[in-house]
Amino acid sequence: MQTLSQFFSQIPVLYKTAALLLLSNCFMTFAWYAHLKNLGSSPLWVAVISSWLIAFFEYCIMVPANRIGFSGLSLGQLKILQEVISLGISLHEAALKAGLSMGLSVHARSRLLHVPRQTLICFRQNN
Repeated sequence: MQTLSQFFSQIPVLYKTAALLLLSNCFMTFAWYAHLKNLGSSPLWVAVISSWLIAFFEYCIMVPANRIGFSGLSLGQLKILQEVISLGISLHEAALKAGLSMGLSVHARSRLLHVPRQTLICFRQNN
């Protein structure tokens, strides 16, 4: 039976990085927007401190994600991956959680993510 570190060492760098960045972006989005719904009547300093505390945990995930990612991806690839994930989380948040209509169909939203994703794939194939 393999240990946990052996299991994680077999996962490709791209997948580990993407998973950590996805989790990090969820924390980031929550830190940015949760105070609007949950702390609307609280003083501003409470919202700021609450957001910073949440953002601290986001950084605790994002920094290792970037270090792991940089071991197998270029800086450009890492940035594009981050932006694709961030855009996907933001579209999800706006469309589903906040109840806002982006004026885009599901197909249009997926096409919007296609260009940076294809750019990432092209960068990956050239390295």
